Amino acid sequence: MTNVTRLIRSDAASDVGSDQHWVQRALRAPLSRIATNPWIDAPGLWSIGAIYMPLSRLWAAASVAGGDPDRFLAEIPIDRANAVARTGLSATLRRHEHKRIRAASVTEEWADRFFAAKTVPASDLQALEARRISQAQKYMLERLRFAHHLLGLGRAVPGVRFDVPSPDDVRRLCGEYLNDPPLAFRPPDRDLLVERSASIASVYGTDYWLRFDSPSHRIGGQAWARVHEPKDGGAMPTFIFANGVCMDVDEWRMAPPELVRLCRSSVRVVELVPPWHGRRSMPGFYGGEPFFGTAPQGPIDLFTAMVQEIAVLIGWSRQQGEAPVGIGGVSMGAIASMLVACYSGGWPAHLRPDALALVAFATDIADLAFESAISEIAGVPDAMRARGWTSDALAEIARLTAGTGEPGVDPAAIVAVLGARDTVTPSDQGRALMTKWGVPSENVFERDLGHLSIAADLSRDDAPIVRLAEILRSMR
Repeated sequence: MTNVTRLIRSDAASDVGSDQHWVQRALRAPLSRIATNPWIDAPGLWSIGAIYMPLSRLWAAASVAGGDPDRFLAEIPIDRANAVARTGLSATLRRHEHKRIRAASVTEEWADRFFAAKTVPASDLQALEARRISQAQKYMLERLRFAHHLLGLGRAVPGVRFDVPSPDDVRRLCGEYLNDPPLAFRPPDRDLLVERSASIASVYGTDYWLRFDSPSHRIGGQAWARVHEPKDGGAMPTFIFANGVCMDVDEWRMAPPELVRLCRSSVRVVELVPPWHGRRSMPGFYGGEPFFGTAPQGPIDLFTAMVQEIAVLIGWSRQQGEAPVGIGGVSMGAIASMLVACYSGGWPAHLRPDALALVAFATDIADLAFESAISEIAGVPDAMRARGWTSDALAEIARLTAGTGEPGVDPAAIVAVLGARDTVTPSDQGRALMTKWGVPSENVFERDLGHLSIAADLSRDDAPIVRLAEILRSMR
């Protein structure tokens, strides 16, 4: 998991370029070493479990409570609340509902106009995108208004709402796949219709959106991706990127600085919005919460869906011109990309990636349910044990999500970034896989950092990004 805050706000679309440059300068300044120092990981992870997740749980409960305090408490869930916790609760919920409705209304208008059959003036689209992001961020920040109620409720507030399936439930749902894991990760057997939105200007060229029906029968709904396209035009390499859990990328005004660096290297960047995140969040849950709350079935469903959706985006990228396509991500996104590499060897040639970039990843995904620091913080091990899960039961499904197969990518076209102090996705697993795959040492960047600081450091030290851009350009 990465939880580097990117709530950089401005009220005008014209400020996007200045925001980008400000962030890049700040991340390269001496003060930036504070954010890219391993000492931030322990307090950072603690704050996620003790503050961010419980506040998000209250925020998510409010999103389906309709302003009703009793329904809100039932959705947390919590049986009762003392007078301190209830003080001002009705007012908080009314404000939350107002912000929710306003953000949803703007998002609906945005979708209607960006995907309209007729041409909409560019200035209108630019203003509408700025308004969508502004309202989404204001609604997202409503979490902070529940701080008073969190203090009143104390330890009674869970960070995650759990609905953990039993081992028998998972065996029933995944039965055919357990004996033949590639079946779970096979791409669609036909090309899916990928809709492209109207474009708006950005500091590096143009931005637009893609949407298509998710090929996952377990996830369903529409899949979304945001495209950042350089000004160059014509055929150019594409890099498909997926972020970490609990990161609602479609609510950020700008691309992360490391992706901007790729755009400035004439690489098209496609940001997948993962299932259960951002506009794909489930009602009554915050972005990424079901990944923890329904473990281990949740991670299986999410990763199989992400693999299939990345395959669709690879196919779309091939249609944009004869140029290489790379995939990758951070944490959860890196694991999904690793699984694509492991299973794509038997896919149709046009759906196989040409390059791979992995940041802060692990290979024993089932093991992470009990051993990862973020799982511990979220309370996943206790919730799973209460439903009968043991290490032996997990081992039965481990091969379904084990990233140990041979890569469908040339090892020389793989870049890896590992944090030696990573307690969320232990680096020894990633290091062992890179050795097994024969990835050149100059493509493996190991830092004396943890899970949060390694992601922040990527924005400051762009050597891995430069290497990825070199690999993609060399294939043209």
